[in-house]
Amino acid sequence: MDNADPGLGDGQRQRGCLSPAVAVELRSARRRLGLSFRSAARRTGVSAGNLCKLEHGQRAPSFKVAEALVGGLGLEPGVAAALMAEARHAGRSWRPAR
Repeated sequence: MDNADPGLGDGQRQRGCLSPAVAVELRSARRRLGLSFRSAARRTGVSAGNLCKLEHGQRAPSFKVAEALVGGLGLEPGVAAALMAEARHAGRSWRPAR
């Protein structure tokens, strides 16, 4: 699934989708640790499906998910800041289940 909108120019994306640069960094961090999606999911508490969508730029994380990824994958400060900015940009915040 491509997150590009025909009305958007190069380098732009739909709201709610992770930027390609941050998605690549997230995938690289997981791979550097030698983790599969399932292993990363167990380590971070983020589902393997959600992690896959994030790494493919098909969704942006909530703040809770971004924090879990930063801590669980030990993201470098620059990548961590970019991921948190993406969560802020997407405007997705954690809400408790009802």
